Parts: sequence; structure tokens; C-alpha cells
Amino acid sequence: MDRRHPGSFGVVRALAVALAALPLSGSACLALLGGDERADCEEVCAKEGECGMRTEAACLASLCDTEGFKVVDAAADAHDLASLDANDCERTAEDCAALVLCVCPDACARVDECTGDPDATCLNTCETLIEQDPAAGFQENRCKMESACADLPACSSVGG
Repeated sequence: MDRRHPGSFGVVRALAVALAALPLSGSACLALLGGDERADCEEVCAKEGECGMRTEAACLASLCDTEGFKVVDAAADAHDLASLDANDCERTAEDCAALVLCVCPDACARVDECTGDPDATCLNTCETLIEQDPAAGFQENRCKMESACADLPACSSVGG
């Protein structure tokens, strides 16, 4: 028994018994650790790591927060990374070649959103650059999707 806090042993023991009664898998653990959105974010990062596009740790730092997907540009117009089609595309990609191409539509949309100047050739250019250097093209485009508008120019140096 803890002499500094009489009765605290009973509280700790009751908590331990309650936690032991919870299943150690599935939705109960996900709810404790941030929910389904966090699990989805981690799944995207695991796939990127498996394909060698960026480390899982780098992905988690850029894409996820404790609750799930990050929101960037909070001071301006919020850009919720959970809304990116690339996330579902990557999670369900059949192979790494398909995963790499998932980034182009969202990266082009983000540049259009930030500049206000849509580029009709963006998708074709993105796919061509990814064919030439998949990892560099992927990283540059993920940077565009995950950055504040003011930080987009720095993304051109990320992949290469």
C-alpha cells in the first residue's frame, strides 16, 4: 500500500481489473488510441513504408496527429488531410506502382487551391515525373498535399 496516498492501491487495482477486462484488439483499442481515423492514417503510412516511398516515421510526422489525419493551414483556410483521395487510394492500392500514382490528383488540386491558377497539364506532368523517379516524385507531391500554401515552394527540393 502507498503510505503517501492511503487507499490509492485500491483505486489502482480497480483500474487494472477494469483494463484487463477490455479486449486487446479491435475497436476498443482503436478507441483508446485515437479511433478509426488514426488507424487509417497509420495504414497509409505503413503502405508508404512498405513501398519505400518514405519512412513510416516521416509519414506519421507529416500526415497524422494523435486523433487521425492532420489539418494544415489552420490560420488560413483549413486543409484537412483526411479529405485527400490519395489516402484511400494508397490504402487500397494493389501494388507500389499503383500507390505512387495516387498522389497526382490531390497534389495538383492543392497547387490549384493555393495559387488560384489551375494547370491543365499538371496530372500528365506529375505522372511523367513519377515514371522518371517514383520516390522523388512521390515525396514532392505528398509534400504539396501536406503543406501550408506558403510552404509549397519548398516542396520542389524535397524529392531530389
